[in-house]
Amino acid sequence: SDGGSCKGGCEAITDPVPQGTEAADDAVEQATTLGFPKGAVIYDDLENYTPGSTVTSRVLSYLDAYTKRLHALGYRSGVYGNTSSLVTDLVANKSRVTLPDVLHFARWNGKSTTTDPTIPANLWADHQRIHQYAGDTTETHGGVTISIDRDRLDV
Repeated sequence: SDGGSCKGGCEAITDPVPQGTEAADDAVEQATTLGFPKGAVIYDDLENYTPGSTVTSRVLSYLDAYTKRLHALGYRSGVYGNTSSLVTDLVANKSRVTLPDVLHFARWNGKSTTTDPTIPANLWADHQRIHQYAGDTTETHGGVTISIDRDRLDV
């Protein structure tokens, strides 16, 4: 289930703590069914909102509850979002929320690195970053052409 993530827009997060907790419970149930062991990183998608808006506090409360619940269940938290909203908000509020264990950030700058000016060097510094640096690129493999995003991983 979507559980209130931002796949349909972060405005769907209206009751952030219960929704974040429910999303984590659902994610663990699905991960367990797929054979993911405890300690695995489970990601949520929180990319679609205007930073600094009224949605910001709901997104951060949701992610805080999601991360705390995953930790309580023995899993690690990962989050996907872009640098202009989620990453900026996480960095600005790092002392007020439980940060996810892994950050998968989108900035389509064409640079295949895991560094970014919006992310302090001391945050997500221990092999905890994925950078989506290009999107909607076309590649052909085995005679099949697909549209794909490109990522650099350091996890």
